[in-house]
Amino acid sequence: MARASPEVQLHLLPLTHLTISLGRRISLLEDTILRCNSDFLLQFFSTWSIQSIISLGKVNKRLHQVVKLYSTMMWNVSAFLGHYFSDLNELKRLLSEERFVLFGPAVFSFFDRRTFQFWPLDICICVNSMDNFIRLLQIEGYIYVDGPPGIPSFETAVLGELIRTPYIKLKSNGERNSSESDRSAWGPYVFSKDEIQELRIRVYVVRCDAYRHVLSLRATGLMNLITFKHAVSLFPRSTFMHKRSFVSQQEDTPLYFPLHNEHFWLEHNKKVFNVETIGLTHEPFEDVEMGK
Repeated sequence: MARASPEVQLHLLPLTHLTISLGRRISLLEDTILRCNSDFLLQFFSTWSIQSIISLGKVNKRLHQVVKLYSTMMWNVSAFLGHYFSDLNELKRLLSEERFVLFGPAVFSFFDRRTFQFWPLDICICVNSMDNFIRLLQIEGYIYVDGPPGIPSFETAVLGELIRTPYIKLKSNGERNSSESDRSAWGPYVFSKDEIQELRIRVYVVRCDAYRHVLSLRATGLMNLITFKHAVSLFPRSTFMHKRSFVSQQEDTPLYFPLHNEHFWLEHNKKVFNVETIGLTHEPFEDVEMGK
């Protein structure tokens, strides 16, 4: 066992410092971790499974604080969004007022502790929020680059969908429908801010609350989202610990779920994310999240 002074200050970036009160005797592992900087902490835990990190945090209060600090640095939402937006205050304001929801492969990669790569950031917005959202994209320098064939602009594409949608459907918010079709999205509409289109935003427009569309996606591994106040994975154990994604809709047919990226990108990138999509089956699986 190693001895330490009653208090050790751990200097970390972007945090200025963390003061942890110690007992008279601490383990060699604790002493090593507490005397290293934030870069070491991130690298040290990068090879650990999430379950092992959680278990370590349950050992004592000191290690709980270390794991909590690691989580704050590892899952830094502002740093993640800063790759796509320069004015985070305006983005957060709109996330709060317009209830946008961020999801898709970029958000999955964020939860999965992967080094940042240029995955498209999927954003789901309500049709009533279009004007404010377009204004944000313009300020950030994004331009419309792809969508339905022959459609020149984002606004024209959504207007066409509104014209083609029966009035009674426009009144539906998806809350009491036996079918999920009223929660389906128009899109994706792709925006980019560089010539090679490496940094992309894919926009999905819905008539219901944006989060309802994410909850209606085809499989559980897709149900990871960021809102104004929360970053939420609905099936964290299955998705990120056991690497399983369960088909969650009985209407699992190509006609019901067109081959849009928001429903199938995880299967298309199976070799990248190492997640197995499991269809409707009677086979039992352990440690699966169950709704109550």
